[in-house]
Amino acid sequence: QQENADFDVVLKEAQALGYAERDPKADVEAHDAGRKIAILASLVTGKTVRFDDIYTEGITKITPADLSIAEENGYRIKLLGVYREEEDGPEVYAAPHLVENVSPLYSVSGVFNAVLVHGNMVDDLMFYGSGAGKLPTGSAVASDMVWAAGSTGRTIPIRWSSEVETPVPFEKIRNAFYIRTDEAQAEAVKGAFEGLIDQDWSVSAPQGEAVFTTSQMTEADFKEKSKDLVLKQVIRILQ
Repeated sequence: QQENADFDVVLKEAQALGYAERDPKADVEAHDAGRKIAILASLVTGKTVRFDDIYTEGITKITPADLSIAEENGYRIKLLGVYREEEDGPEVYAAPHLVENVSPLYSVSGVFNAVLVHGNMVDDLMFYGSGAGKLPTGSAVASDMVWAAGSTGRTIPIRWSSEVETPVPFEKIRNAFYIRTDEAQAEAVKGAFEGLIDQDWSVSAPQGEAVFTTSQMTEADFKEKSKDLVLKQVIRILQ
């Protein structure tokens, strides 16, 4: 996003700097974000939330065009692990999102990570810092080793029970969506999502393309409405 460079070029540079693994799947396919949100969800629920029960979607299909369109309209694209408490149970997944410039997460970039917690009384709270690189990683490992050495002979309680907390099925989760498609598909998109198109961002799109954002609907509804469409890109919007 900062250098308007292609994904593969930046990934190789990130690997050379030690920010991405030699096998980068955990980073770019959201497996790492999924495992982190599974741990955080387990801490919140007090039960075991398994990574295998979490939907994950990576960043390999994000293009410079998507980054540019988002930026022009006051958004940036971030890979997020999401946990929400809902009446039907916890919603847990990891995927790229458009994050608006009013969100504290909007400015998180580079090798920095953040954990954002929204409370009913305190609103937004965020913990922010370096999440990659040899010194931050080495510091975390050394801290764990010192903590373990100082705990010899003690029984350390776990932070959650072995009882499994199953997240809400992903198809029932509600999200708003960013859609990019060929201009020839624009009317078909409007028809398929009649009454659900929030904004037309086509003026920001490359020539011959159209971009729309939708209001919230379930993942299942989106899949059904878009089944006959040819879409170049679909990204969720954080709301």
